[in-house]
This record gives sequence, structure tokens and C-alpha cells, in this order.
Amino acid sequence: MSLWKKFAGLALCGLLIAGFAACDVFDDDDDASTGNLSVMIHDAPSDDLQSAFVTFSALELRQVGGDWVGASGAFPLELDLLTLVNGTEAELGNGSLPAGQYDAMRATISGVRVVLVDTTEIDVPLPGGSLSTEVASFPVITIDENGALTVTLDFPVDSSFTVNGTTITFSPSIIFEGSN
Repeated sequence: MSLWKKFAGLALCGLLIAGFAACDVFDDDDDASTGNLSVMIHDAPSDDLQSAFVTFSALELRQVGGDWVGASGAFPLELDLLTLVNGTEAELGNGSLPAGQYDAMRATISGVRVVLVDTTEIDVPLPGGSLSTEVASFPVITIDENGALTVTLDFPVDSSFTVNGTTITFSPSIIFEGSN
């Protein structure tokens, strides 16, 4: 191949790259449209526990047919679920997410501690130090561009904790309750 053809080929490649860059073909989605999501959580009273402290270390939503996206929040966030009764809610996360549809939500829990009704305090060990649990009955939700959506979750303590004397078994159950 002649030197002229090699030079012409390189010049053409350079022009194509410059053209693609000018057309924003390599867009990194910095200007992607977003909407705001707030996630609220509450609970019901328990007969066996005085307090149920759960530390959330992450909250993620799955884009329909896509990847998991982290939701903003003050993580790690420790909540006493039993203070979230009778209409009291706490904000688990609040921030911008790419506009679009989401079909699943999961929470990562990195710590659990309970206080029994007799005031005995028990740290509940987690396998591997943390666990992730998907929110049950999560429907497809849509976050509109420049819109705002609030999702409410229920974390029923009585079905998440089994108390047998001072032995506590933790199997988190977080349920989608609604959105507006």
C-alpha cells in the first residue's frame, strides 16, 4: 500500500472521529433527563420488641431491562423501625434518578440490633456482615423527567424478626405499599 493511501486513510479516520465528537455520538449521559424520587418507610407495633434498629447502607432501583441504579440517601442510616408507627414515616432516600421506568427495588442492610420488651439488647449477626433484600410486590414505576415521585414502603417487624427467648432470627420483609 502506498504511503499516500495510508495517509489518506489516517486522515479519514481522524475526520470521522472529529465528526462523531461534534455530533455528540459519544455522549456520556451527563445531560440525561432526571426526576426526583423520595422513599418513605414505616412499620406497625410489635408485641415482642421494644426497638428494632436496622442500618441501611444502600438503596437501589432496577431500570426496566437494565442496570441497578443507586438512590441517594444519608447512608449508612440507622432507623428504629418501631418509632415508625401510627402514621409516622422516615425518609429512607431522596434524590435524582434518570427518568424512566423501574421494576425492582432493593435495600442493603448492614446492621441489626433489637431491644426486647424486658430491655435486653441484642445485636443480630448478618451473614457476611450485610445482606440485600428486594422489596416485595414492587410494580413498574415511572420517574418522569423533572417530575417527583414518592414511594412508600412497609417494613413489618413481626414478620421480619422471630423472637425465641434471647435468640433472634432476622429475615427482612420490605413491602411496596404505594406511590404518588
